[in-house]
Amino acid sequence: LNIDLYPYNSDVEDSDAACTFSIVSQSNPALVSCTLGSDQYLNCNALQNNAGTSTVTVRSTDTEGATDDDVFIITLQKLFSHIYLI
Repeated sequence: LNIDLYPYNSDVEDSDAACTFSIVSQSNPALVSCTLGSDQYLNCNALQNNAGTSTVTVRSTDTEGATDDDVFIITLQKLFSHIYLI
C-alpha cells in the first residue's frame, strides 16, 4: 500500500515539496510495517497473514518548524481461507 501524503498536507508558507514527513507512531508494527520513502509516499506492507488494524500517525514539518499530524487507520481482512480435501 502506497499513500501519497501531499493531498493530506496543507501549509500556507511552504509548498508540499518543502515540507518533511516523519512517522510519529505505529500501533501494530507486527501486523503492518510502514516506512517513508525518499519522496512523499507512506509505504505500508502486511507482515502477517492475519487480520487486524494499525493506526499510523504521520507528521508534516514545514521550513519554520511548524507541524501537523495526520492519522491513517490501516485495516487488514482475511478474504479467503484455504480448504483442502484429502
